[in-house]
Amino acid sequence: MSGLDEAIAVMDGDPEIGILALNVTGGAFPTDYLVHMEDNIDFIGCGAIIRNELFKKIGGFAEWLFIYTHEWEYAIRCMEAGYRIRYFAHCYVDHRTSVINRSPKRQKVFSVRNEMAIVYKFFDKKDRGKYVARVYLNNLKGVYRLGLRSLPWYYEALKEFFKLRKQLVHTPVRREVQDFYSKSCWSTRRFFKII
Repeated sequence: MSGLDEAIAVMDGDPEIGILALNVTGGAFPTDYLVHMEDNIDFIGCGAIIRNELFKKIGGFAEWLFIYTHEWEYAIRCMEAGYRIRYFAHCYVDHRTSVINRSPKRQKVFSVRNEMAIVYKFFDKKDRGKYVARVYLNNLKGVYRLGLRSLPWYYEALKEFFKLRKQLVHTPVRREVQDFYSKSCWSTRRFFKII
């Protein structure tokens, strides 16, 4: 059996799996750090099998995000609909990322903006301020890797988030979905034990 045949068999054998994340190699976002057959929120859209029933129930990717992090927003809606996302390591997808319009600045501005917007839209009102702050501060650690030239990008992401926030309709998810997301997503974890 090929990796794809095995992946389809996994989907056929477990109707609770809404998305089967595949082993994405190459490109900017490989998934080889994930644990085989473990539930998570991480998947790359180019390397995932999405159950047709789930797609009909929740629709496609959110257009309001424009670019980057669509998968995390889709994951939270998938879990809210009662499905799981599971990683399957034995089916490989070679992701050849286009370099057109994918500058480090653009990736950072939209990723940070979108991560904050996802939390703001879906998390409980009493928690979301704390989690939005965590997302921003944890992403800000990227200055160490990207250098001081990237500092204005984070400010721009914050400005873009405040603009986008006005358009978002708060649709809180169940507590267990929020908790799973906040434990699974690196940027929503505690910031240096401070917040």
